[in-house]
Amino acid sequence: MLFSSRSRLFIVLIAGFLFSFTANASVVKKSNSGLCHPPESGWYERTKAYQAYKSVEACLEGGGELPKGLALA
Repeated sequence: MLFSSRSRLFIVLIAGFLFSFTANASVVKKSNSGLCHPPESGWYERTKAYQAYKSVEACLEGGGELPKGLALA
């Protein structure tokens, strides 16, 4: 047996964590109030109900706005 069941479980958990981190890292969240929250937004982690966009530009084109105090670089 190459890996024990405990080792396989550990590998699956690590792979799942890494995949979810990279998948969520680039998501821009447009909240129900129409604000576009990129990962650097102070409200990013608190925004639970949202429509996902691949970029801030796509979110803005989708009718969203940036939160006050946040500007495009």
